[in-house]
Amino acid sequence: MIEFNDVTKVFTNKKQQVMALQNIDLHIQQGDIFGVIGYSGAGKSTLLRLVNALEIPTTGEVLVQGKNLARLSKKELRQEQKKIGMIFQHFNLLQSRNVYENIALPLELEQQSKVDIDRKVKEALAFVNLTDKAQHFPEQLSGGQKQRVGIARALVTNPELLLCDEATSALDPQTTIAILQLLKRVNKVFGITILLITHEMEVIKEICNRVAVMEEGAIIETGQVFDVFAQPKKATTKQFAQMIVRDDVPVVIHELLSANRYQGRVFHFKFLGDSTGKPIISHIAKHYEVDLTILFGNIMEIQSTFFGHLMVEIIGDDVEIAKVLQFAEQSQVNIQEVS
Repeated sequence: MIEFNDVTKVFTNKKQQVMALQNIDLHIQQGDIFGVIGYSGAGKSTLLRLVNALEIPTTGEVLVQGKNLARLSKKELRQEQKKIGMIFQHFNLLQSRNVYENIALPLELEQQSKVDIDRKVKEALAFVNLTDKAQHFPEQLSGGQKQRVGIARALVTNPELLLCDEATSALDPQTTIAILQLLKRVNKVFGITILLITHEMEVIKEICNRVAVMEEGAIIETGQVFDVFAQPKKATTKQFAQMIVRDDVPVVIHELLSANRYQGRVFHFKFLGDSTGKPIISHIAKHYEVDLTILFGNIMEIQSTFFGHLMVEIIGDDVEIAKVLQFAEQSQVNIQEVS
Protein backbone atom coordinates (compact mmCIF):
# COMPACT_ATOMS: atom_id res chain seq x y z
CA MET A 1 0.00 0.00 0.00
CA ILE A 2 2.66 2.53 1.11
CA GLU A 3 6.39 2.02 0.69
CA PHE A 4 9.23 4.24 1.84
CA ASN A 5 12.45 3.20 0.12
CA ASP A 6 15.59 4.76 1.64
CA VAL A 7 13.86 8.14 1.95
CA THR A 8 15.72 11.24 3.10
CA LYS A 9 14.24 14.71 3.44
CA VAL A 10 16.40 17.80 3.86
CA PHE A 11 15.02 21.30 4.37
CA THR A 12 17.27 24.17 3.33
CA ASN A 13 17.12 27.76 4.50
CA LYS A 14 19.55 30.63 4.05
CA LYS A 15 21.79 29.61 6.92
CA GLN A 16 21.72 25.82 7.14
CA GLN A 17 20.35 22.48 6.07
CA VAL A 18 18.08 20.50 8.39
CA MET A 19 17.86 16.73 8.06
CA ALA A 20 14.17 16.04 8.77
CA LEU A 21 14.17 12.38 7.69
CA GLN A 22 17.04 10.00 7.17
CA ASN A 23 17.11 6.63 5.43
CA ILE A 24 13.47 5.74 6.01
CA ASP A 25 12.50 2.21 4.97
CA LEU A 26 8.92 1.34 5.79
CA HIS A 27 6.13 -0.82 4.37
CA ILE A 28 2.50 -0.23 5.33
CA GLN A 29 0.16 -2.96 4.14
CA GLN A 30 -3.34 -2.62 2.69
CA GLY A 31 -5.87 -2.57 5.52
CA ASP A 32 -3.34 -1.71 8.24
CA ILE A 33 -4.00 0.72 11.04
CA PHE A 34 -0.41 1.84 11.29
CA GLY A 35 0.85 4.26 13.93
CA VAL A 36 3.96 6.42 13.90
CA ILE A 37 4.96 7.67 17.35
CA GLY A 38 7.73 10.00 18.43
CA TYR A 39 8.42 13.12 20.42
CA SER A 40 8.09 16.61 18.96
CA GLY A 41 10.63 17.16 16.20
CA ALA A 42 11.11 13.45 15.48
CA GLY A 43 9.97 13.86 11.85
CA LYS A 44 6.46 12.38 12.09
CA SER A 45 4.62 15.19 10.29
CA THR A 46 7.20 15.36 7.52
CA LEU A 47 6.84 11.62 6.96
CA LEU A 48 3.06 11.97 6.74
CA ARG A 49 3.25 14.85 4.25
CA LEU A 50 5.41 12.75 1.94
CA VAL A 51 2.58 10.24 1.54
CA ASN A 52 0.22 12.69 -0.21
CA ALA A 53 3.07 14.55 -1.92
CA LEU A 54 2.69 17.75 0.08
CA GLU A 55 6.44 17.27 0.49
CA ILE A 56 8.79 15.56 -1.97
CA PRO A 57 11.72 13.36 -0.82
CA THR A 58 15.22 14.74 -1.23
CA THR A 59 16.41 11.21 -1.99
CA GLY A 60 14.66 7.85 -2.19
CA GLU A 61 11.05 7.24 -3.15
CA VAL A 62 7.59 6.99 -1.62
CA LEU A 63 5.16 4.65 -3.38
CA VAL A 64 1.39 4.65 -2.80
CA GLN A 65 -0.30 1.66 -4.40
CA GLY A 66 2.85 1.21 -6.44
CA LYS A 67 2.87 4.78 -7.77
CA ASN A 68 5.57 7.35 -7.09
CA LEU A 69 3.48 10.51 -6.65
CA ALA A 70 6.55 12.72 -7.06
CA ARG A 71 6.84 11.63 -10.68
CA LEU A 72 3.23 12.23 -11.71
CA SER A 73 1.93 15.18 -13.71
CA LYS A 74 -0.17 17.74 -11.82
CA LYS A 75 -3.34 16.26 -13.29
CA GLU A 76 -2.35 12.71 -12.40
CA LEU A 77 -1.30 13.80 -8.91
CA ARG A 78 -4.69 15.43 -8.26
CA GLN A 79 -6.42 12.19 -9.22
CA GLU A 80 -4.27 10.17 -6.82
CA GLN A 81 -4.67 12.68 -3.99
CA LYS A 82 -8.44 12.24 -4.23
CA LYS A 83 -7.90 8.70 -2.98
CA ILE A 84 -6.19 10.00 0.18
CA GLY A 85 -8.28 11.48 2.99
CA MET A 86 -6.82 13.69 5.72
CA ILE A 87 -7.88 14.27 9.33
CA PHE A 88 -6.29 17.14 11.25
CA GLN A 89 -5.53 17.89 14.88
CA HIS A 90 -7.48 21.16 14.88
CA PHE A 91 -10.28 19.96 12.58
CA ASN A 92 -9.75 22.57 9.79
CA LEU A 93 -13.46 23.29 9.41
CA LEU A 94 -14.70 26.42 7.67
CA GLN A 95 -16.45 28.54 10.30
CA SER A 96 -18.72 30.18 7.72
CA ARG A 97 -20.12 26.84 6.56
CA ASN A 98 -22.47 24.56 8.48
CA VAL A 99 -21.76 20.87 9.03
CA TYR A 100 -23.51 19.76 5.82
CA GLU A 101 -21.64 22.35 3.76
CA ASN A 102 -18.25 21.49 5.29
CA ILE A 103 -18.71 17.83 4.40
CA ALA A 104 -19.95 18.70 0.91
CA LEU A 105 -16.98 20.93 0.08
CA PRO A 106 -14.64 18.32 -1.48
CA LEU A 107 -17.53 17.03 -3.61
CA GLU A 108 -18.33 20.55 -4.78
CA LEU A 109 -14.69 21.03 -5.76
CA GLU A 110 -15.03 17.88 -7.89
CA GLN A 111 -18.15 19.43 -9.45
CA GLN A 112 -20.37 16.50 -8.61
CA SER A 113 -24.11 16.81 -9.09
CA LYS A 114 -26.29 18.18 -6.28
CA VAL A 115 -28.15 14.87 -6.14
CA ASP A 116 -24.92 12.88 -5.63
CA ILE A 117 -23.60 15.42 -3.13
CA ASP A 118 -26.78 15.26 -1.07
CA ARG A 119 -26.79 11.47 -1.02
CA LYS A 120 -23.11 11.14 -0.08
CA VAL A 121 -23.21 13.84 2.60
CA LYS A 122 -26.27 12.29 4.25
CA GLU A 123 -24.63 8.85 4.19
CA ALA A 124 -21.49 10.28 5.79
CA LEU A 125 -23.51 12.14 8.43
CA ALA A 126 -25.35 8.95 9.34
CA PHE A 127 -22.10 6.99 9.59
CA VAL A 128 -20.55 9.44 12.08
CA ASN A 129 -23.90 9.83 13.91
CA LEU A 130 -24.32 13.55 13.23
CA THR A 131 -27.48 13.62 11.12
CA ASP A 132 -29.17 15.92 13.64
CA LYS A 133 -26.24 18.39 13.46
CA ALA A 134 -26.33 18.96 9.68
CA GLN A 135 -27.37 22.61 9.94
CA HIS A 136 -25.16 23.47 12.92
CA PHE A 137 -22.04 25.60 12.54
CA PRO A 138 -18.63 24.56 13.96
CA GLU A 139 -18.88 27.00 16.88
CA GLN A 140 -21.97 25.10 18.04
CA LEU A 141 -20.16 21.76 18.22
CA SER A 142 -18.01 20.04 20.81
CA GLY A 143 -14.45 19.01 19.97
CA GLY A 144 -15.49 15.42 19.40
CA GLN A 145 -18.34 16.46 17.10
CA LYS A 146 -15.98 18.68 15.11
CA GLN A 147 -13.61 15.75 14.60
CA ARG A 148 -16.55 13.58 13.49
CA VAL A 149 -17.31 16.22 10.86
CA GLY A 150 -13.66 16.07 9.81
CA ILE A 151 -13.88 12.29 9.47
CA ALA A 152 -17.11 12.51 7.49
CA ARG A 153 -15.52 15.08 5.16
CA ALA A 154 -12.55 12.76 4.62
CA LEU A 155 -14.80 9.77 3.92
CA VAL A 156 -17.20 11.45 1.52
CA THR A 157 -14.80 11.10 -1.44
CA ASN A 158 -14.46 7.32 -0.81
CA PRO A 159 -10.69 7.30 -0.12
CA GLU A 160 -8.44 4.25 -0.08
CA LEU A 161 -6.12 5.74 2.52
CA LEU A 162 -6.74 7.93 5.56
CA LEU A 163 -3.96 10.08 7.04
CA CYS A 164 -4.46 11.22 10.64
CA ASP A 165 -2.28 14.08 11.88
CA GLU A 166 -2.49 13.98 15.71
CA ALA A 167 -6.24 13.51 15.25
CA THR A 168 -7.02 13.17 18.97
CA SER A 169 -4.46 15.52 20.55
CA ALA A 170 -7.00 18.31 21.09
CA LEU A 171 -9.59 16.00 22.70
CA ASP A 172 -10.23 14.83 26.24
CA PRO A 173 -9.56 11.13 27.08
CA GLN A 174 -13.19 9.98 26.86
CA THR A 175 -13.76 11.71 23.51
CA THR A 176 -10.44 10.35 22.26
CA ILE A 177 -11.62 6.78 22.85
CA ALA A 178 -14.87 7.48 20.99
CA ILE A 179 -13.01 8.91 17.98
CA LEU A 180 -10.58 5.98 17.92
CA GLN A 181 -13.50 3.54 18.00
CA LEU A 182 -15.00 5.40 15.05
CA LEU A 183 -11.73 5.14 13.13
CA LYS A 184 -11.60 1.41 13.83
CA ARG A 185 -15.10 1.13 12.40
CA VAL A 186 -13.98 3.08 9.31
CA ASN A 187 -11.18 0.57 8.83
CA LYS A 188 -13.45 -2.44 9.35
CA VAL A 189 -16.47 -1.33 7.32
CA PHE A 190 -14.69 0.29 4.37
CA GLY A 191 -11.33 -1.49 4.46
CA ILE A 192 -9.55 1.86 4.42
CA THR A 193 -5.88 1.82 5.35
CA ILE A 194 -5.15 4.26 8.19
CA LEU A 195 -1.79 5.89 8.83
CA LEU A 196 -1.71 8.03 11.95
CA ILE A 197 0.97 9.98 13.73
CA THR A 198 0.82 10.68 17.44
CA HIS A 199 2.85 11.25 20.58
CA GLU A 200 0.23 9.47 22.70
CA MET A 201 0.88 5.84 23.62
CA GLU A 202 -2.77 5.26 24.53
CA VAL A 203 -3.71 5.98 20.90
CA ILE A 204 -1.24 3.39 19.63
CA LYS A 205 -2.40 0.84 22.20
CA GLU A 206 -6.09 1.40 21.46
CA ILE A 207 -6.19 1.32 17.67
CA CYS A 208 -2.98 0.30 15.88
CA ASN A 209 -1.92 -3.16 14.82
CA ARG A 210 1.58 -2.06 13.76
CA VAL A 211 3.80 0.84 14.83
CA ALA A 212 7.02 2.64 13.98
CA VAL A 213 8.95 4.60 16.61
CA MET A 214 10.78 7.70 15.35
CA GLU A 215 13.68 9.63 16.82
CA GLU A 216 15.65 12.47 15.19
CA GLY A 217 14.26 11.75 11.73
CA ALA A 218 14.94 8.01 11.80
CA ILE A 219 12.83 4.93 12.50
CA ILE A 220 14.44 3.17 15.44
CA GLU A 221 11.96 0.30 15.92
CA THR A 222 9.01 -1.07 13.98
CA GLY A 223 6.72 -4.09 14.14
CA GLN A 224 3.56 -5.40 15.75
CA VAL A 225 2.44 -3.14 18.60
CA PHE A 226 2.65 -5.91 21.20
CA ASP A 227 6.13 -6.99 20.13
CA VAL A 228 7.54 -3.45 20.06
CA PHE A 229 6.18 -2.28 23.40
CA ALA A 230 6.20 -5.49 25.42
CA GLN A 231 9.90 -5.98 24.63
CA PRO A 232 11.32 -2.56 23.66
CA LYS A 233 14.96 -2.39 22.60
CA LYS A 234 15.73 1.33 22.28
CA ALA A 235 15.68 3.90 25.10
CA THR A 236 13.00 6.07 23.44
CA THR A 237 10.77 3.04 22.84
CA LYS A 238 11.18 2.06 26.49
CA GLN A 239 10.10 5.56 27.55
CA PHE A 240 6.93 5.31 25.47
CA ALA A 241 6.28 1.75 26.68
CA GLN A 242 6.46 2.92 30.30
CA MET A 243 3.44 5.14 29.66
CA ILE A 244 1.21 2.07 29.33
CA VAL A 245 3.31 -0.88 30.52
CA ARG A 246 4.23 -0.03 34.12
CA ASP A 247 6.84 -2.73 34.51
CA ASP A 248 9.62 -0.66 36.04
CA VAL A 249 10.81 -1.61 39.53
CA PRO A 250 9.09 0.63 42.10
CA VAL A 251 11.40 2.94 44.02
CA VAL A 252 10.26 1.49 47.34
CA ILE A 253 11.51 -1.96 46.32
CA HIS A 254 14.91 -0.54 45.38
CA GLU A 255 15.05 1.21 48.76
CA LEU A 256 14.18 -1.97 50.64
CA LEU A 257 16.79 -3.91 48.67
CA SER A 258 19.43 -1.31 49.50
CA ALA A 259 18.51 -1.58 53.16
CA ASN A 260 18.75 -5.40 53.01
CA ARG A 261 15.14 -5.71 54.15
CA TYR A 262 14.48 -8.82 52.05
CA GLN A 263 15.53 -12.23 53.36
CA GLY A 264 15.62 -13.87 49.92
CA ARG A 265 16.37 -12.90 46.33
CA VAL A 266 14.06 -10.62 44.34
CA PHE A 267 13.18 -11.35 40.71
CA HIS A 268 11.21 -9.57 38.00
CA PHE A 269 8.98 -12.04 36.13
CA LYS A 270 7.59 -10.87 32.76
CA PHE A 271 4.72 -12.85 31.29
CA LEU A 272 4.07 -12.53 27.54
CA GLY A 273 1.09 -13.87 25.61
CA ASP A 274 0.02 -17.41 26.58
CA SER A 275 2.32 -17.55 29.60
CA THR A 276 0.18 -14.86 31.28
CA GLY A 277 -2.69 -17.28 31.82
CA LYS A 278 -0.63 -20.19 33.13
CA PRO A 279 -0.62 -21.00 36.90
CA ILE A 280 3.16 -20.66 37.07
CA ILE A 281 3.39 -19.07 40.52
CA SER A 282 1.00 -21.66 41.95
CA HIS A 283 3.04 -24.49 40.41
CA ILE A 284 6.27 -23.12 41.89
CA ALA A 285 4.75 -22.85 45.36
CA LYS A 286 3.49 -26.46 45.22
CA HIS A 287 6.42 -28.23 43.63
CA TYR A 288 9.61 -26.50 44.84
CA GLU A 289 11.07 -26.11 48.32
CA VAL A 290 10.99 -22.31 48.35
CA ASP A 291 8.93 -19.59 49.98
CA LEU A 292 7.50 -17.15 47.49
CA THR A 293 6.17 -13.64 48.17
CA ILE A 294 4.63 -11.39 45.49
CA LEU A 295 5.82 -7.83 46.14
CA PHE A 296 4.26 -5.98 43.21
CA GLY A 297 2.67 -6.63 39.83
CA ASN A 298 -0.03 -6.05 37.25
CA ILE A 299 -1.52 -7.40 34.05
CA MET A 300 -2.78 -5.58 30.98
CA GLU A 301 -3.89 -6.16 27.39
CA ILE A 302 -2.13 -4.86 24.27
CA GLN A 303 -3.94 -5.56 20.99
CA SER A 304 -5.79 -8.61 22.35
CA THR A 305 -2.57 -10.07 23.80
CA PHE A 306 -1.97 -10.12 27.54
CA PHE A 307 1.19 -8.83 29.19
CA GLY A 308 1.92 -9.13 32.89
CA HIS A 309 4.75 -8.74 35.35
CA LEU A 310 5.47 -9.58 38.97
CA MET A 311 8.15 -8.65 41.47
CA VAL A 312 8.72 -11.82 43.47
CA GLU A 313 10.84 -12.56 46.54
CA ILE A 314 12.08 -16.15 46.62
CA ILE A 315 13.54 -17.63 49.79
CA GLY A 316 15.42 -20.92 49.53
CA ASP A 317 18.80 -22.41 48.76
CA ASP A 318 20.48 -21.52 45.46
CA VAL A 319 20.03 -25.00 43.98
CA GLU A 320 16.28 -24.97 44.50
CA ILE A 321 15.97 -21.38 43.25
CA ALA A 322 17.88 -22.39 40.11
CA LYS A 323 15.25 -25.12 39.51
CA VAL A 324 12.49 -22.52 39.88
CA LEU A 325 14.13 -20.19 37.37
CA GLN A 326 14.66 -23.03 34.90
CA PHE A 327 10.99 -24.01 35.13
CA ALA A 328 9.86 -20.40 34.68
CA GLU A 329 12.05 -19.90 31.62
CA GLN A 330 10.73 -23.13 30.11
CA SER A 331 7.24 -21.66 30.64
CA GLN A 332 8.24 -18.67 28.46
CA VAL A 333 8.61 -16.24 31.35
CA ASN A 334 11.29 -13.57 31.01
CA ILE A 335 13.24 -13.35 34.29
CA GLN A 336 15.63 -10.75 35.65
CA GLU A 337 17.06 -10.58 39.13
CA VAL A 338 16.54 -7.20 40.80
CA SER A 339 19.64 -5.91 42.56
